[in-house]
Amino acid sequence: CNGWLDDRCLELLPDVDNEPSDNCIKFHRCTVILSDIVLFIGAYFASTSIGVVLRDNNRPHNTLLTFLLIVTNPGLIMLDHVHFQYNGMMLGILLCSIACMIRGTNHTM
Repeated sequence: CNGWLDDRCLELLPDVDNEPSDNCIKFHRCTVILSDIVLFIGAYFASTSIGVVLRDNNRPHNTLLTFLLIVTNPGLIMLDHVHFQYNGMMLGILLCSIACMIRGTNHTM
């Protein structure tokens, strides 16, 4: 990985010698921050898309409250930030796709 990431960071280490390096810790922290950004983008698009649909049907909707309920989910915060899992990123991608379906847009990759 050209010195940016230790090879040991991607290896399965034995219980006796599993102390992560500083580069490994920095890598994990950066990827968690990036996955949170994807979650925030997905939550924003989904909450605004739901708000547009509900306002068109003359129903009240609080976009900020919906956004905050998604991004401050305590289970997701504890799971993603403590165990370095990327469920928030996957939820963000799912919310973006749901927002596109709600808005009726068809984006291909």
